[in-house]
Amino acid sequence: MALIARPDATAMLEGMAAALVEAVGPELTTDYARSQLASAVTLLRYLAGEFDGAAQSRLEEIAEVEETLAGAAPALIAAGAGDLAGRLTALLAEPAADARLSTLARRLDALDEALLAVLLEAERAAAASTSLAAVRAACWAQLERSNARRLPR
Repeated sequence: MALIARPDATAMLEGMAAALVEAVGPELTTDYARSQLASAVTLLRYLAGEFDGAAQSRLEEIAEVEETLAGAAPALIAAGAGDLAGRLTALLAEPAADARLSTLARRLDALDEALLAVLLEAERAAAASTSLAAVRAACWAQLERSNARRLPR
């Protein structure tokens, strides 16, 4: 018995784009219709590229945020924010449930919330605590990297 190949989403999106160009394109008679087709084909190809690297991109961003937050707990405790340090430590200790994009997105959202909570605490305590100065700078740098990564290219 032969194994039936299953196309992945990237191949299906690229196939749809090619089919539109080859089958629908020649039938279009107006510039507007051709323009709309070109936009649809561009979108399909963009989605194919994003889909292929989406999990890896999320995993890299998760690792980056986790690395930024990893050293924050001792500084939070020293600054009197033990509750936040405990919540942060528990979040960082949670194992990855799976590699589905929805799961990775939830993990990244939770880490982003933690990053903002740590940053707000560091900002609040900036005048009173020098132990959070490095954490504050690291959080701001991570926030800038995250925002740059999410801006359209």
